Amino acid sequence: MDQIRMGVRTLIEYVMRSGDVDGRYRSNQRMQEGIRAHRRIQDQYGKGYSKEVIFRDRTTLEGIEFDVDGRADGVFEGKNEEGKDRVLIDEIKSTTRPLDSLDGEANPLHWAQAKCYAHFYCKQRDRASIEVRLTYVNLDEDLLYRTFTKIFQREELEAFYLDLLGRYLEFSRLLVAWKKKRDGSLADFPFPYEDFRPGQRTMAVGVYQTIEEGGALFVEAPTGIGKTISALYPALLAMPRLGVKKIFYLTARTTTQREPARAMDRMRDQGLCIKQVTLTAKSKICLNDKLVCDPNHCPYAKGHFDRVNAAILDLFQAEDGMDRATITEYAEKHRVCPHEFQLDMTDFADLVLCDYNYFFDPRVYLRRAFDSDDPTTVVLVDEAHNLVDRGREMYSAEISREALRRLAALFRDKAKKNEDKKSKAVDRTIARKADRAGRVMEDFHQALGQPDQVATAENPEGFYLALKGLAQAMDPYLAKEGDDPDYEEVRQAYFDITAYTKIDDCRMEGFLNLLTLRQGDLYWKIRCIDPTDLLQATIRRVKAAIFFSATLSPMAFYARLLGGGESPRVLHLDSPFPPDHLYLAQVSLSTRYKDRDRTMEGLTTLLHHFLEGEEAGGNAMVFFPSYAYLNRVARAYRDRFGGEVLVQDPEASHKDREALLARYMEEEGLAGFFVLGGLFAEGIDLPGLALTRVAVVSVGLPGLSFEQDVIKDYFNGEGLFGFDYAYTFPGMNRVLQAAGRLIRTETDRGRVLLVDDRFAQARYRALYPRHWKGMRYFSRVEDYINEERKDR
Repeated sequence: MDQIRMGVRTLIEYVMRSGDVDGRYRSNQRMQEGIRAHRRIQDQYGKGYSKEVIFRDRTTLEGIEFDVDGRADGVFEGKNEEGKDRVLIDEIKSTTRPLDSLDGEANPLHWAQAKCYAHFYCKQRDRASIEVRLTYVNLDEDLLYRTFTKIFQREELEAFYLDLLGRYLEFSRLLVAWKKKRDGSLADFPFPYEDFRPGQRTMAVGVYQTIEEGGALFVEAPTGIGKTISALYPALLAMPRLGVKKIFYLTARTTTQREPARAMDRMRDQGLCIKQVTLTAKSKICLNDKLVCDPNHCPYAKGHFDRVNAAILDLFQAEDGMDRATITEYAEKHRVCPHEFQLDMTDFADLVLCDYNYFFDPRVYLRRAFDSDDPTTVVLVDEAHNLVDRGREMYSAEISREALRRLAALFRDKAKKNEDKKSKAVDRTIARKADRAGRVMEDFHQALGQPDQVATAENPEGFYLALKGLAQAMDPYLAKEGDDPDYEEVRQAYFDITAYTKIDDCRMEGFLNLLTLRQGDLYWKIRCIDPTDLLQATIRRVKAAIFFSATLSPMAFYARLLGGGESPRVLHLDSPFPPDHLYLAQVSLSTRYKDRDRTMEGLTTLLHHFLEGEEAGGNAMVFFPSYAYLNRVARAYRDRFGGEVLVQDPEASHKDREALLARYMEEEGLAGFFVLGGLFAEGIDLPGLALTRVAVVSVGLPGLSFEQDVIKDYFNGEGLFGFDYAYTFPGMNRVLQAAGRLIRTETDRGRVLLVDDRFAQARYRALYPRHWKGMRYFSRVEDYINEERKDR
């Protein structure tokens, strides 16, 4: 029998869409407050009240079995005042509207969701009638709530639900037909290349087994194995064989999405049928000159819900690969918001290519896909080494005292000029609450002795409450049309404030408060030091998560911080290419900050020989730990040797970066200086003569800083080697990523030169990849140059 599986919300939102897209300033900024409000309401109920009750129903209609699930906020089972059995389905909704303005009928979607759960309960328990209650809680005062209750008979709930399914039937037949076509194309779909490279089959088998058994897998697969297809291919095969419904392919950079997109294009050319959507940031996909998510100012937002179903149907029937260009083409055709449109398409796509944020970031993650556990979803995390720092950043937020002062001063000035009494009162309230939050910062800093820098686990609740109160006070101002010239500045301040309170909601072990005085301003940062527990909780929501990268050494470090648990499933693969294709050399020239003036002449001599020696051939890249050092060496190099040396510009546009990469693909004899950890050091593919030489200057350690030292001290306190966790491991990962730009195909040959005496130390050599064999060590620049001339 044909089957459709979906969530209650997906069904209701498709059938009963209404209203306009109106993100204005909120977007998802208050979602976490809503969750907290839900919990507080739920906690007020006593015996007989169950929270977050999961329902699942299977109903057959006209030959299609609808498998629909969802989670009710609450179910009460007990006795009424007369002692009779009483069952109540509770649906809790948060709002900023005054509770006395609600009539209980304003949003039929709210009743629809609760009625679906009520129907499931009556059907499963053979109950004739049931109470359904909508509980509205005010976000500004979440101890206040208002309820609306109705009693429904089993027959009317069943009729309502069957009507929903009936209205979804036409589209469901398209989904069923597509699923058959997709599964049929996957039934005997061969590996899309002539044969597996060495190590590729091992990785593919490991990925498939992990999906079959569930859990997480960590794979270190050197450049050239073909990690992308080795992860995608088994995950796709798992769709018809293991019941996988959706695959999310996560990347740290937009450029990294090119490889999976190319792989999918190749497989579609070979007969694979897959609906794939690539998510683009709202700021990049917006069709307006200015990003203003307000139906009063955006023709794509106004009436969006009236037109989006036709757009979904059109796009689903016409296209399989849905990238930014395709989404915007159909958004313009149907006059719908492209950002919301692409998110809608994730409900019906088989594969979603997107940034880490859509799965991991608590502020912006894709709630429609990950709000509840899903045993049919697989997540593939590319370049997973990036997720440690990204995870820390996603769970960190900062507020400055000066920003609060500016906000208070701005609204004091507005209050003086404002003639409307109600608006004047709002202005004064915002100014007062901004002052209050600033005073809490100052008082806490003073209580700690007014240090220039301090890290503390102490978290005065007063700051969270002061910021929350400030955000609530800003609501009436931000709810206006946004014509005020200060509107964007205030909205950004609001985002910063609510970002802090959201992250504070996630606080657990591994978080610290950092207070820092910088240029006379006081900064208060909630900093995630150890994201282990948060990432682990996130990956438990899906059937399987595959983390892969060319550089996950040491594996214990990455598997631990990425939530792999006590005994993570890991896989180490060797390079598929002959070791003699890669020449490896290390020169013991100090690049420490204190030695850089002394060693500059030797370094430029070494680099000149490396870049322009006899028979050098192809193109070259030299990587440095910072822009400051890069520019110093570039100036010294040009002064001594002249010639063209390309230098990475941190302010370069995306178009300029693409043009530079194109030069590397099209020209020969190029030499460029780049920064470790940047765009040119990771995620780019320069095969053959496009890149034949890579030099890495220094061991790549992050710059010594207060925050890195806080990380070091934290892991020292955990009984681990804190310096390695904060400096050594991240630094060497950047080195190995840069060196990994070489040897991309079976015929490539290349040379890697490591410049720093620390590379010869055992602690660094222990981090070399297993396929780095035959490293040559030189104690002097002259020794390397002489030896290298002999080899040539």
